[in-house]
Amino acid sequence: MSGAPQAGGRARAWPLGVRASAALLLACAGAGVATAVVLHRGVATHLPARTAAGMRGDAVWPAGARPAPGFRLRDQRNRLVSLANERGRSVVLAFMDSRCKVVCPVEGPVLARALARAKARGPAALVVVSVNPWEDSAASSRAAAARWRLGGGWLWLRGSPAQLRPVWHDYGIFVKRTQGDVSHSTAIYLIDRSGGERAGFNFPFTAPDVAHDLVLLGRRGPA
Repeated sequence: MSGAPQAGGRARAWPLGVRASAALLLACAGAGVATAVVLHRGVATHLPARTAAGMRGDAVWPAGARPAPGFRLRDQRNRLVSLANERGRSVVLAFMDSRCKVVCPVEGPVLARALARAKARGPAALVVVSVNPWEDSAASSRAAAARWRLGGGWLWLRGSPAQLRPVWHDYGIFVKRTQGDVSHSTAIYLIDRSGGERAGFNFPFTAPDVAHDLVLLGRRGPA
């Protein structure tokens, strides 16, 4: 499930199409895990093709149109990190659970492959914001990164529920603690070198599509 912003300060409503919803449900069933899956209902708002300029995100935005909401959280090394620290390189912003039993173990390796494909075309960072403040730890985030082969350059940001809820809210991310797991949205955002949101993907997405848009951002910078 996933959430994303609307113009004018309204709550973010991220599109999750029929195929994406079906695939997410199949992934849950295939994992053999009984967990609540709540699909956020929204209407897709895509920009005209000339504005999208060849990008493949489920939603795309022109440079300067949507500054990414800022935040400051502790990373896996207990360093205080802000999104503004990443200015100068493209960022993949994801919301994940290092102990997830359903979708994250599938999504994580896809992100790893996307970053590996795009790496040669310019610097990009993976910034993960935890959706499991109750159980995520520095050790569990490192273990998840190793399992999913995230490679170097990733940050896993954690905090208390009170610290994380404003970030989830700003990015339209649904989080609900369930028995034995956490149900949460699976949207990712691609943020350009000037700190602007440029593309968003609902999971399931493909590594080639995410890498394609990262390469475009690497070539154009904020343009």
